[in-house]
Amino acid sequence: MHQYIVETDVLEANLRYLLEQAGDAAFYAVVKGNGYGLGLEALSRFLWDHGVTRFAVTEVPEVRALRQAFPEAEILMLRETGIPEELEALIGLDAVLTLGTVSTAEGAAQTAERLNKTAVCHLKTDTGMGRYGFLPDQAGTAARIYGLPRIQVAGCYTHFHSAFSDEGETRRQFADFQRFLDGRHHRLLRPGCARLRGRRIQAGAAGDAAGPVLRPPLQPCPGNDRRRHQRRPAPLAGRR
Repeated sequence: MHQYIVETDVLEANLRYLLEQAGDAAFYAVVKGNGYGLGLEALSRFLWDHGVTRFAVTEVPEVRALRQAFPEAEILMLRETGIPEELEALIGLDAVLTLGTVSTAEGAAQTAERLNKTAVCHLKTDTGMGRYGFLPDQAGTAARIYGLPRIQVAGCYTHFHSAFSDEGETRRQFADFQRFLDGRHHRLLRPGCARLRGRRIQAGAAGDAAGPVLRPPLQPCPGNDRRRHQRRPAPLAGRR
């Protein structure tokens, strides 16, 4: 039987490095797509046991599975959704929503009111990925979300599409994200801290943050014998 071997000692070393670099910043482990094929619960359990308490996914069933396994975890829904059934499920599961439009925020506020809960959310800024989110010059529009009932803005993020391959483009995205943070909603309403690829940028002090392009000395976790890899990887294996 073929196996997909994951070097968990290497994974542990990589994780330890990233957590040390993050310091006291909010650190999120993205485990969407069944933990990128390694098994959502197996990979998340490994990460939880090594100090990770925040996860990010893109589907409601993933949120539900993580909430069942880790009642105290913070779970960020990376995909913005205005589907009423999904909003109701996410808010009921105490997931952190992604908001990139005022209309979605209004729907979330109405759902939270009906459930008698507060919907915690992060604002998404589209700096070039092209999926969804407020454009860099729409800070004023995003500010309207702060006035909605039952909505609590806890963060703001963007998605670098070429962080490991195109420094010029990544710096342009970083500048656009900075422009959004410097907009009216951030300066006057002070959402706390903004998360950017695992780093924290304090309100009004983003210039102190490290450069956006990250080339950490991480090692690949799978074994080198590709003949032992499945096309559809098995769940996370133990140490080899």
